[in-house]
This record gives sequence, structure tokens and C-alpha cells, in this order.
Amino acid sequence: MLYVGLYFKTHRQCYYELLDAARVTGDWEAWLDFFPEAVIITELTAQKRKRLFSYTGYIEIMSRGTELPDRKDGQV
Repeated sequence: MLYVGLYFKTHRQCYYELLDAARVTGDWEAWLDFFPEAVIITELTAQKRKRLFSYTGYIEIMSRGTELPDRKDGQV
């Protein structure tokens, strides 16, 4: 599920300018084009975040160490 609300908040001025232009001049196409842009950008951001978290998890696993635990009886 995507949360496009953050995109709208981040681009609030543009959102309201386009909405006002639609109301005043009837230019609904520009305002409606804004929505798929929000969805696409939000999806791309989600994909980048997913890759970043996957990579971070990989680094965490790899940095745990690969040494074998010490044996108490002196055997290796």
C-alpha cells in the first residue's frame, strides 16, 4: 500500500495552485496529472527504501562476525 499523502504534503503549494487553477480557469487536466505523478514518485521512493533496508539488513548480518565460538576443551 502506498501513502501518497506525504507527497501531497511535501508539494502542498503546487497541489493548491493546480487546484485553484482548475477552479478558476477550468484546467482540470494539469491538476489531474498531478495525481499519477504522486503515485509514481511514491512507488519509486518505496522501492528505494525497500532496497536500502534490505542492504542494511545484509550488512547487519554480515557484520555479526564469522568466528567460531571458543571451545572449552581446547579442541579446535
